[in-house]
Amino acid sequence: MTAIRTAFISYTFSFGGIQKSMLMIAQQLRERGFEFHFISCDRNDFQNKFHEYGICRHIPDEHDLLGYLIENKIDLVQLNHSAYGGLVAYLAGVKGIVERVDGLKSAFMFDKMPVDSIISSTQRVLEQSAERYPEKYNIKIVNGVDLQMFAPSGSNPVLREQLGIGQDDIVVGYSGRLSEEKCIDKLVDVFSNISRTHCNVKLAILGTTTRPNEKAHYNFLVDKIAGLQLSDKIFFLPQTEFPQQVMNMFDIGVYIAGTYKRPDGSTDVTVEGYTNALLELSAMGKPLVATNSGDVDGVIQDGRTGFIVGMDDTDAFSVRLLELIDNQQLRTYMGANGREFIEKKFSFSLMAQRYEKLYRFVLSNEFSIEYPYARRAMANHYLGNPFPMTRKTGHPAKILIFRSGSRHIMEGIFDMTGKLFSQPKISILCHRNNFHECADCDYIEKIYRYDASDTFDLELMSDLIQRINDESFDYLFFIYNDFLGRGCGNITPIVNSIRASKTVVTTSIRGGIRSFVFPR
Repeated sequence: MTAIRTAFISYTFSFGGIQKSMLMIAQQLRERGFEFHFISCDRNDFQNKFHEYGICRHIPDEHDLLGYLIENKIDLVQLNHSAYGGLVAYLAGVKGIVERVDGLKSAFMFDKMPVDSIISSTQRVLEQSAERYPEKYNIKIVNGVDLQMFAPSGSNPVLREQLGIGQDDIVVGYSGRLSEEKCIDKLVDVFSNISRTHCNVKLAILGTTTRPNEKAHYNFLVDKIAGLQLSDKIFFLPQTEFPQQVMNMFDIGVYIAGTYKRPDGSTDVTVEGYTNALLELSAMGKPLVATNSGDVDGVIQDGRTGFIVGMDDTDAFSVRLLELIDNQQLRTYMGANGREFIEKKFSFSLMAQRYEKLYRFVLSNEFSIEYPYARRAMANHYLGNPFPMTRKTGHPAKILIFRSGSRHIMEGIFDMTGKLFSQPKISILCHRNNFHECADCDYIEKIYRYDASDTFDLELMSDLIQRINDESFDYLFFIYNDFLGRGCGNITPIVNSIRASKTVVTTSIRGGIRSFVFPR
């Protein structure tokens, strides 16, 4: 049986909740007829485990990504925070394109035009997705936890001894990214107050610092802790591919996200999904205290597996945390309930089964019948409308070529129009910098030269565009140097202001000249 070639396209493959899910899916499904390719379009930062479960590639160039998908005959692509991965997969002819979105704050950051199915991990995101994209297959698949890896165990006496943590000390633990939106500075303030009356409590912070802002925030926290004279009671633990070996040292898990201040001084609010760290801590039998940010209430059963307090209510957070610090029996009770809760709802084997079912459905004929319009929005994108390369008959076509990019592509337009049209009447719209180049072409009937500014500016072109529109052109050809249209913000409005029976964008894709009908 031929393997289903599946590519995960993401901006990073380091540490994070979605990255853990990718690893779990690949670990389970590679034995069920799937082959995995992990493609990073941004940072070359793969965890070692990704190399165990598939082929890892760092491909920042979209032309190379397109070639890779085609040459490796990828059947299905799953996207994570990729601005252009879906369009490239569409252009590569990938049969199934799915996207696993994050919490509400960033779930709809990128357009979903070529995506067939949108995967949400929470009910709130699912409802928003179904409302925005009713033509697509919207499904909720909650995050899973490896119940063998994250299981109740001893308190890691060796690590505790290395860190100077006594046998009777109570360790409050945070696991997650070290960034402003996680509000760890508030956690430090809460701990500072608690430590005045409870000298046997320690705070352990297990965080990732792979992004520039995380490193800066880490330095801020170190300085803050030093200023509070708590460096002997608050520990930073290095990121690891085996976090469970550190988290087993925690007695209580905490999460305090809410309103936070950005480096520029502005404020924002964290909106979380089903936070993996809380799921993992609960699976390990750790009681939890967390603020009610986003979908945290779907991870914690308040009063049973932990405590949920109002967002930004640090006083209530302190009270609930002290309840657990002072009551070992309550910690044991909530920890056991948490493990049971995770076993029932969040096992990673169940998550992998749901992903397998989704992948096979999206690639099936049944999906095409049930969701025939999943990619309907691509009709509004030029990449969804190849320009038909058939010879045009009838009267000589009046063609305007907008010299808006590479000379190589410009020459490709000349070659193409010569093959497709019989005795075309060609005019050129060009900048003064390209006038002499265009004037050397003896087959050009008229040149519209723009010289009002160093770059094309629609506000300064009204008279010129009026003269062009008086000619009533049959075709307008223009150029995108980047086939995804990036960096062409001043060109598109000008194109939209020129009247022509048909508008065609021409670009270079993997060295070849391609043309597409530009939707109006």
